[in-house]
Amino acid sequence: MLIYIVAPWRLRFERLLRRGRPDDPKTVEDFLMRDLRELRYGLGDLIARADYILVNDTSMEEFREKVRGVLTSIMAQVK
Repeated sequence: MLIYIVAPWRLRFERLLRRGRPDDPKTVEDFLMRDLRELRYGLGDLIARADYILVNDTSMEEFREKVRGVLTSIMAQVK
């Protein structure tokens, strides 16, 4: 089972800036280049194979609800 979690690139970049880790990209260009590198490493293939896609563009609580929904669905399939 593969779950792909995605957020709009601008939101992801803003979150990285707020996170403030030393190795995070500091410019939009660096951020987008990092995304391209990850796609070249095979991330795109994994995304294409995802069984579920969750969009993480809301509050933490709303996202948690989305995750709970997917996990409930997965557990129902396992039974």
